[in-house]
Amino acid sequence: QVDYETSVPSFEKTAVGGRAPRHLGERVTLGATYVNDELSAGAYRLTGVDAEFRPSPNSRLVGEFAESSGTDSLAFLSEDGGLSYREVTPNGFKEGGAWKVAGELDAGEWIGAPSRVRVGGYLKRLESGFLSSGTFLDQGSQKSGVHLTVRPTERDRVVSRYDRDDTIGSAVGANLGVNPSLTITA
Repeated sequence: QVDYETSVPSFEKTAVGGRAPRHLGERVTLGATYVNDELSAGAYRLTGVDAEFRPSPNSRLVGEFAESSGTDSLAFLSEDGGLSYREVTPNGFKEGGAWKVAGELDAGEWIGAPSRVRVGGYLKRLESGFLSSGTFLDQGSQKSGVHLTVRPTERDRVVSRYDRDDTIGSAVGANLGVNPSLTITA
């Protein structure tokens, strides 16, 4: 999903974008995304495809792939103590790709107890040149994780999660580390 709004003094430059999902039956959805923004910072283009498969009502497998090229948002630089500003593009032209595969399964359905046991995992990679809304600090990273939720009663829930965040290439904002956590909610 792309959220974007801007005002333009004229129509010399344009920004267009959208996402088109296509449902193939009740279990499969395919989608395509396109953004072409020529406003302010310079040309920016994002293209992507995604797919979702729902083997059961409470389970799903997803895959996404996207590529971007262009410049990041504008910054304003003052060289005279704030009396005047000029627009600068801080990171210059970049291009890169990103992909993600993930799954969330309701294992409780297999034992006749829907929503009692849920398992999931993901693997996501963003090249250092990939630009998209909200992903600046994730550039040049590979993230993965697994989670397990067990509901022994209607009121109690035990959640465990293990995530890993690795830096790839020459990333600016990515952190290298392992972030395990265990949460018990009653």
